[in-house]
Amino acid sequence: MDTLTIRKKREGFLNIAVFIILLALYSYITLLLFYRQARMVHERYPSDMTAYVAVMLGEYPGRIFTYPLFFRLGQAIDIFLSPNHALSISVAAMLLNSICPIVLKIFFDRFFSGRLAPFFNTVLLFSLLFVSMLYDIPGISILVLPDAKYSGVFSANPWHNATYLVARGFAVLTFFEFTALFGKLNKSDTSLSEYAAFAVLLLLSTMAKPSFTIIFLITAGLMLLTALIAAGFENFPDILRLSLSFIPTLINLLFQYIVSFDGGAADDTGLAFSFGKIWSRFCTNIPLSIPLAMLFPIVVLICGALPCCKKYEKNNILYLSYKASWLLYIVSFCTAFFLYIKGSEAYDFDFSWGYQYGIFFVFLTSLFLLIERTRAVFKDTDTRTRTLLPERIFCALQWSAYLLHLIYGINYFRIIFDGQTFL
Repeated sequence: MDTLTIRKKREGFLNIAVFIILLALYSYITLLLFYRQARMVHERYPSDMTAYVAVMLGEYPGRIFTYPLFFRLGQAIDIFLSPNHALSISVAAMLLNSICPIVLKIFFDRFFSGRLAPFFNTVLLFSLLFVSMLYDIPGISILVLPDAKYSGVFSANPWHNATYLVARGFAVLTFFEFTALFGKLNKSDTSLSEYAAFAVLLLLSTMAKPSFTIIFLITAGLMLLTALIAAGFENFPDILRLSLSFIPTLINLLFQYIVSFDGGAADDTGLAFSFGKIWSRFCTNIPLSIPLAMLFPIVVLICGALPCCKKYEKNNILYLSYKASWLLYIVSFCTAFFLYIKGSEAYDFDFSWGYQYGIFFVFLTSLFLLIERTRAVFKDTDTRTRTLLPERIFCALQWSAYLLHLIYGINYFRIIFDGQTFL
């Protein structure tokens, strides 16, 4: 066995070993956080976890139906851990939440295996799980609640809401499976098993938390309609087959709506239209909240429009996913800004969860794009006609924006882990 083969095997083993160690550490600290939230240790750690314990115990049967994947798993674990119900729901949250880094590892390796320094992709994927919004900026005071950091700006990683976190791994799988199938439209190499796999992933995501599904269905519908029109309806059979994959999820969503929102004639239920009515209860300047939550993706987007960066872009699945993520974000913003659920749940701002999924996916694909740009810039040796200094400066600017979100995010996690309010 030659030296190169030995070195590659060693690097592969260490890469997996480092990932397993970081995953174990991540799982442990999130389990500790979820457990503290479920018990509200010393009357701190405000979150929804105490309510989730009640749901798991069957006190709100409608909610079990809305999030069956999470709560049924909690009930199964509770058979062994009862009467420590708080630990049961915390273990369920930890297990499902830990799916996300495993899924991210798959896609980081798929896009960048052998193209990044050893362990770098593992470090980056875990860093993504700790980025947050920017807050406490001198001279900027747009949030209604006193000393608020999160409420009204929102984050890709809302640590106080376990149902958002447990569904995210399935959401990532669903998103990339759809973009892969969408990229293969007009081709004859898509099997029925691929459509079935996508249908199952979408259904699992919906059964964990339907917030992602709502914005994803709108986004996917727009993409398919655009592709259909652009192809002059020649790809109708392919689009029809892909569209049929959505039927199980649509049926599931219908039943979730019936069970959760059929309050009767006396209740004012259903959807309503407004111009930021609910959002403005938390934020006095919604346009300014966008760069506070999205500085890094915005910087990546702007730099991507510059000729010195645009020349490195290629038409492949990575860039298709990037464009799809921005459409997903726009849809999530529109639903959060224009729609709300009438009645007693109006100010729960349920559509904010879809908005935060939109933030996360734009962060994810922007990071993918930045990695690709950085590799291309530092690999480019064509300096005969121009210097590469502008490209490298813009790469540094984009990484600086990401690092800023990461620094704020680690501090935000520390605040929550210490038992302070998530607001």
